[in-house]
This record gives sequence, C-alpha cells and structure tokens, in this order.
Amino acid sequence: MADTLPVDADSKTSGATIQYHHALGSKVPPGKTVEHLSEDTLVYLVGKHVAAFQYENPQHRFILKNNKTSEIVTFCVSSNRKYIALAERLVEGALQVNIYTQHTGSKVRSLEFKYLSKLPVVSMDFSTDNKYLATVTALPDVYIYLWQVDKSRLVGMIDVPFELTRITISPWNFWTMCTTGPSSLKLWRLVDKQLKPVDPMPKRKDGTQGQAYRFTCHCWYDEEKLVAGTEEGDIIVVENSEVR
Repeated sequence: MADTLPVDADSKTSGATIQYHHALGSKVPPGKTVEHLSEDTLVYLVGKHVAAFQYENPQHRFILKNNKTSEIVTFCVSSNRKYIALAERLVEGALQVNIYTQHTGSKVRSLEFKYLSKLPVVSMDFSTDNKYLATVTALPDVYIYLWQVDKSRLVGMIDVPFELTRITISPWNFWTMCTTGPSSLKLWRLVDKQLKPVDPMPKRKDGTQGQAYRFTCHCWYDEEKLVAGTEEGDIIVVENSEVR
C-alpha cells in the first residue's frame, strides 16, 4: 500500500515536496470521528487532511488538501466503501462538499454551496445505492440539502429553525431521512421536489411536545422502524412515524 494518496487535483506543486508517512493524533469533527473503509482500514481526519490507517500491516495513506482548503469540517464514507465525502471550508470562506475515490484519492464530484450557504456542513450521509447525499448545515442558518451525486444536482432542500447534529438516509428509500438534534427527532420525506417534515414525538393538546428529550444519536432498524438515544439514557423507538 502506498504511503500517500495523490494531492487534491486542484493543487499545483513545484520544487521540493514533502511526503507524508505517518500521522499522530486526529481531529474530532461533528458527527462521526472514524469510519471503516474495509475490515482492516480506518479513515479519520488529521489537520486538514484525511488519513487511512491499515492496522494489520501498519501503514498510513492520505488524501492531502491544497492551500485553497482551510479545514475539513466533517466527512462520511459511502455504503460501498468506494467514496469519501469531505465537507471543506475554503480559504476565501466558501463551502464545498467534494467526493473522492478512497482507493486513489481522486476527486470525482464537487457540490457547490456558493448560492446556498456559507455555514459549515455538520453531518452527511450517503444513500444505500450511493447515488444521493444528504447534508445539514450549522446554526444559525440550518438547512437540509439532498443531492443527486452523479449529476451534482440539488433535488430538495428545506430551512430548519432549530439545531441538527445528525442526518441519515433510510437504507430502504432515499426519499426518507431522519434527523436528530439537541431537542428534536424528525423524519423528512421528499415529495414533489420538497422536503416535508414528519414529527413522530407525541404532542399535548396545546400542540407542545409532551416530554422533552435531548437526543444524541439515532439509527435505522428496518424499513418502518428506527431507534434514537437520548442524553437521559432513554431509547426511543419510532415505528411507522410514531413513537412506540
């Protein structure tokens, strides 16, 4: 396995260069801190670069970012483990989500946020077929964006008046998503090119939420069921868009 992956294709180098061999420490991004690329390879952020560590035959590989990138805010790996999506903040302040092949480090797609948001993406998730990517931006302007990756095309979006920390796409259909944040658990469905919210939490007669939770995580159990964890130590089960 090579010690380094190619530097971002946008970069231009001349003269002497430094080759990375190992990385000590890591950056803790919003969302996932580490993911598996294969049975023996982990991927995580180091500074403004990406490190892939093969622990059975201890070696690092890297996706190295050029001087146009000031930081990588968060990342996610596709379901087939072939692609890595990086939410990057550029030096001039613009936001991009770039998608790379994990084997060669080549950029294959770029999702532009120039006219959408200048706030960082804090969570992302690929659909099971790897054709769609959901992204969530940070406070104070929280937006959910659903992208068709192969065409770099935005297919749905919605602004959200509260903080979100995690988004996932249903493994069974790309048009259904779930988000959690400090005070919310919601489902979202793409209908007529618009994202429509579904609130599974029970309400009082006055319309307010019955019991307050601080949600920390969630995952899909099957096509109609998901589970969410709370800071209070509760496990909330949602089935057919209702809490059970």
